[in-house]
Amino acid sequence: MKKTLLFAVPLLLGVFALLYWKSGAFGEKKEDTVRNATPIPVSVFKVPREKIEELIYVTGTIRAVDREYCYFQSGGKVIFVKQVPDAEGRMRDIREGDRVLKGELLAAIDPSTMEQELNVQKAMLMEAQAALNKAKVDFERYRILFEKQTVSRTEFEQYELAKVKAEMSVNTCLAKLKQAEISLEHLKIHAPCDGTIAYMNVKKGYYFAGDPGQGISSESDLLKTIPFILLRDSEMEMTCEVPASFADRLSTGLKAYIFYSVIEKGSERDERIEARVYSVNPAVDPGGRSIQVKIRTDKGAGIFKDGQYLSGIIISRFDENALAIPYKALIFQDNRPFCFIAENGFAKSRALLTGIEGSERIQISEGLSDGDLVVIDGKHRLVNASPISVSKHLGAPSP
Repeated sequence: MKKTLLFAVPLLLGVFALLYWKSGAFGEKKEDTVRNATPIPVSVFKVPREKIEELIYVTGTIRAVDREYCYFQSGGKVIFVKQVPDAEGRMRDIREGDRVLKGELLAAIDPSTMEQELNVQKAMLMEAQAALNKAKVDFERYRILFEKQTVSRTEFEQYELAKVKAEMSVNTCLAKLKQAEISLEHLKIHAPCDGTIAYMNVKKGYYFAGDPGQGISSESDLLKTIPFILLRDSEMEMTCEVPASFADRLSTGLKAYIFYSVIEKGSERDERIEARVYSVNPAVDPGGRSIQVKIRTDKGAGIFKDGQYLSGIIISRFDENALAIPYKALIFQDNRPFCFIAENGFAKSRALLTGIEGSERIQISEGLSDGDLVVIDGKHRLVNASPISVSKHLGAPSP
């Protein structure tokens, strides 16, 4: 019995002490202790209203949207390649990277055979036209005689038929002459647009058999055999693989930027060009668990190189007048964000509801007001109602 009492008494005392602590007596003493402690130095950030953007970082390969495949439509030996002056004023053949203008003659095949055929067709046309002129004169003479009933209908119809045949002969010769002229043009390559030569596989003395697509099984083979590939400067397209988790934030028309480097006077700096999301593939790649996004810009002429690997950003959401604080001001407890603000010399904890996640700051939808002083440095030493001394006010430059 005595042993039982010895164990029961401490247990009862512990229960009474717990109830007394919960009643607030000990809590009041603890809070008083915190309030009376030495102030903790902190740096604070005055909450502004500013524009904030949610950015999705991407990388990808950029290519010209339109490329023109230029080839000879008839075979033969190349006797002409366009020349341009080099840096010293000497003439050289055009090469990859040179810009050309629409309509410029880039290369030509020996036209000797086709010119002979053209001359033959011209001579045949002249003969046919002479025959037609004679047939017309005969027809008109016999028409008058037939009306005077001095020749029979049979004789008149013979000359009428001869005129029709002569007209058909002239039309046939005109068609053959036109075809000869077209065949002659098939020996030339004119630039179909303003653009830049990306691939070139032609020199004077080379032989070509016509359409390079015959017998070619892959694009890489075509790139090694086709005379010219021109890149239009109108639009460039960057193809990116984006994690599928961003799919619900992406749509066509979103603003984007493509970054590139510029080296000037020995120093390098980053520049960017505005673009737009052109397409978002709704299917997820099962291997990479990503979706394909294409970004287009019409401002990359002469800046980007076809096939270049670049980085960029897509602005998926933005708010022109958001409350935003630096990420380093956030504290998480049970995966819920909160922060401390400085108020009358004490730290006050504030539960937060966040919104758009920018590159340097995060939008606060609920929990803060304009001008609140959010604790940045020293926050991990604080509890609610900790005395603080503000040692530094951090500015609020645009992110």
